[in-house]
Amino acid sequence: MKKQLLFSRLLALTIVSILNSHFLQAQSWQDLGNPSVGGEEVGRIFNIEGYQSGVYLCSDKGLFVSTDNGATFNNLTWTSGVTAGEQIICLFIDETDNTMYAGGETTIFKSTDGGSSWTGT
Repeated sequence: MKKQLLFSRLLALTIVSILNSHFLQAQSWQDLGNPSVGGEEVGRIFNIEGYQSGVYLCSDKGLFVSTDNGATFNNLTWTSGVTAGEQIICLFIDETDNTMYAGGETTIFKSTDGGSSWTGT
């Protein structure tokens, strides 16, 4: 009886191990490189958010968006307006009206046009 129980447990453990190793090996990752602005590469990524068809990246060089699964990133904040030169640490997008709120080091910024323009709140 004890041998059957031990055999059953070993068999179950072997099956679980085989299944787990199969799923772990099925994952693959692709290095997308570092986005840059004006030749300056991003040094720190604080947060990544997915919303609708975009991937948003909060960084020490502002807020980036990719709409092509990471093949390219466009910066929405670093070069002009009230967000120029500001690190963007976090992002919230209100799904009811698509208003974007980006958290800088000392200010929260708001955009109602998909990130084309920003105001301080």
